[in-house]
Amino acid sequence: MKVPITTSALMNSAYRRVVDLTDEGLPEIPILGMNRSVRTTEGSIFHRHAAMEITYCANGSVKFDCGGRAYPIIPGGVFISTPKDVHRLRVNPKGAKLYWIFLRLPKAGERLFGLSRAETAWLVKALKTLPRKSFPAPQEVGMCYERLFSVLETEKSCRSARRMKLRVAAIHLLIALVEAGTSAADCAADLRFRTLVDRMRREPKKTFSMSEVAQELKCSPNTVRSQFKKFVGMPPQAFMMKCRIHKAEDLLKKGLSVTDIANELGFS
Repeated sequence: MKVPITTSALMNSAYRRVVDLTDEGLPEIPILGMNRSVRTTEGSIFHRHAAMEITYCANGSVKFDCGGRAYPIIPGGVFISTPKDVHRLRVNPKGAKLYWIFLRLPKAGERLFGLSRAETAWLVKALKTLPRKSFPAPQEVGMCYERLFSVLETEKSCRSARRMKLRVAAIHLLIALVEAGTSAADCAADLRFRTLVDRMRREPKKTFSMSEVAQELKCSPNTVRSQFKKFVGMPPQAFMMKCRIHKAEDLLKKGLSVTDIANELGFS
């Protein structure tokens, strides 16, 4: 089935505003949108866009479907789709307020928002490697969206000033999104590693192979080794041995024989 590349349902109305910032000197953002729902309506059909779409939920709660998964988004939450992602907004509930942009990432050698090539490369890579499609974001992200609309409303006398302020607000928005997405991923990774460390302490006789751990944590064995050392201060094998030795000390204090302890903890 052919999935449409669409810009449907992006027209202006009493409670919806859609702006093309190309005319404001920002060809990277062909769509800046805001929608405030005063009644519950149907969502969208499954579709995809020719640009990255970044949606921020300011009020209410919505749910996106993408890649066979549902992504509930509550106030302060962000949902990101890339040009290859087939997705839809399931329902547009009463009281929901959404902001979004379509972001055209530059081709090789092009610059983003007038940044240097090195700055552009960093920002594009950071956006492309955001670890999750949805994550919580600080109020700063919502304020950046509001700032973009505010500049359009208030800065009408000087076109140069309006363009500069829009460009700065757009850069601020993308950096805030990158920081929020990275922070959310770090928190999730910390929780996974903390859970793993607790299990190692509770089960010192268990052999934790790197392949099993990597599969559980959804990353490569090399990433497990580097991140584990960063989180715990030593490689996984050294930590497992430390846990076994501590357990052996406890068992010795309880009067168990060295042979029994060796059998219990897997020592030869």
